[in-house]
Amino acid sequence: GGLGSALRLLEGKITNDTARRLRQDAGVRLFEDPWGRIKQLDEKELLKLLDAETTEIAAVVLSKLDVSKAAALLGDMPGPRARKISFAISQTAGVTPQAVDRIGQSLMAQLDNKPERAFATLPEDRIAAILTAASDDLRDEVMNGLRETDPDLAERVLAGVLVIFYLFNVLPGDPARMMLGQNEDEEQLKIVQKKYGFDQPIFTQYLYYLNDLSPVSLHSNSKDHYTQLSSNKYKHVKLIGTPNNQLVLKFPYLRTSFTRQGMSVSQILRDTLPNTFVLASSSIFIALILGIFLGILSALYKDHWVDKLILVVSTLGMSLPSFFSAIIFAWLFGFLWHEFTGLEMTGNLYELDDFGERVHLQLKNLILPALVLGVRPLAVVSQLMRNSLLEVFNQEYIKTARAKGLSEKQVLFKHALKNAMSPVITAISGWFASLLAGAVFVEYIFGWNGIGKEIVNALNTLDLPVIMGAVLIIATIFVLLNIVVDIIYAYLDPKIKLN
Repeated sequence: GGLGSALRLLEGKITNDTARRLRQDAGVRLFEDPWGRIKQLDEKELLKLLDAETTEIAAVVLSKLDVSKAAALLGDMPGPRARKISFAISQTAGVTPQAVDRIGQSLMAQLDNKPERAFATLPEDRIAAILTAASDDLRDEVMNGLRETDPDLAERVLAGVLVIFYLFNVLPGDPARMMLGQNEDEEQLKIVQKKYGFDQPIFTQYLYYLNDLSPVSLHSNSKDHYTQLSSNKYKHVKLIGTPNNQLVLKFPYLRTSFTRQGMSVSQILRDTLPNTFVLASSSIFIALILGIFLGILSALYKDHWVDKLILVVSTLGMSLPSFFSAIIFAWLFGFLWHEFTGLEMTGNLYELDDFGERVHLQLKNLILPALVLGVRPLAVVSQLMRNSLLEVFNQEYIKTARAKGLSEKQVLFKHALKNAMSPVITAISGWFASLLAGAVFVEYIFGWNGIGKEIVNALNTLDLPVIMGAVLIIATIFVLLNIVVDIIYAYLDPKIKLN
């Protein structure tokens, strides 16, 4: 810091060679605002700077720029490279603020004619390790090290609803015929089609679906119209009324199941979602506790046989697809070694006794599916924790803490661990939301009565309202978890502020 102040005072009073040598000695401390300088570069200079960099580095740089400027730069790049960078931008939410700062500092080092220092602190494999567990959330901008919620969230949600609706409604088969089954005749078929709006064009059906999902919706007073305000369908509060229409405030209506004799989708999801939530929470808890412990152990024993063993196990864990490991675990622990483990191949959280009179909590049925779902996030968290800790250990304040005589335990738990947790929190949030969707095969294999098993059953019977409702619920959980993670980030890193 003192050298940096001296250089500013000597600006213009020393030769360029001397200034360059002194800046090289001062290192990255001189770059107080690297991203401010990068943002001031014109497009030609930025293109020249990014041409020689990896896709991941270019994505981080573009995510720091204004959207219009980033779009212009992508437009000037060759098509394949622009597409790769555009995809990589969506993954930059998982890059730590410290890594972003170092990328900016290294770029400034390169601009200051010191290519030997360019990315010396952040090699390409380190970037890849950071991005391994990056969440899938799409971010438009990452400004000044802050993680901000996507400003186009509403547009993305509407686009998601559009894709989900059209994807499932273009499937072959007539929902009205499915609902009637063997009792169908032409007259009943027309009645059902009119009742559920199946006789309308697909775009009109989409508007009806949006109207059902919206908390504020418009409804007709005509009894023959699909949007007729019925207390059986909507729990509502009237806002504005006209002779022909009413504007109401209501809970989102996910419609009724095609195959459950009029049972609402909301009720089906209320019965199954808690079981999936328990399973996903247990898996994440296992992955978080064991992953952080193994990551710390691996960082403390870097390049030791312990570190290499954890790396091998983590790689194996990340390589196994959940449906394959579920079959292996069920066969080994639930069948082959059943006498020793006491575990079953299939089972639910709550089960009836042999007389069918009482419901009992069966936590042992949670063990195998939770372990299977927790294997992959555990592997990712352990490696992410290791890499993040090693990065933090190289920070100046850690060296200062050690110089003061603090023990390695105090340095780890009082100074390093909290700052190293930021990328882990990002990974956990993404994995937790993914487990709610990715538990489909595991729940089906273990017979776990959750939303995943319900989705498989609905796909087998083409129960479209259940499928669309489940997908929308999972998407909503993704959004809510990302908001929670933004808040947690503000606590973990003082540089991050909530807007």
